[in-house]
Amino acid sequence: MSYETIEFRLVRRLVALPLPVICAVNGVAAGAGVNIALACDLVLARRSAKFVQAFGAIGLIPDAGGTWSLPHLIGQTRALQRKCGLSEDYKEGVSAFKARRTPSFTGR
Repeated sequence: MSYETIEFRLVRRLVALPLPVICAVNGVAAGAGVNIALACDLVLARRSAKFVQAFGAIGLIPDAGGTWSLPHLIGQTRALQRKCGLSEDYKEGVSAFKARRTPSFTGR
């Protein structure tokens, strides 16, 4: 049984293409949509475009290769998954998700 999602297989194919892949974002790219865009060689986005990684708000990590591509594109320091996973905010996010309530983050 393969645990690869359709989105992750798409990302692997995009990265492996021998030609440049261009992505255009005209609106909101959220979740796997962000990570698919990050797999492209060039991303064109309107000033009004939004890139939303909402996984953290519910205590999850990015899918579709986001845990690999995001740190490689913006740097390990700005992506900080490991540090976040040890934080009080992470624990609060998981607790709020399980309780089906809005999390109350403190920045710790």
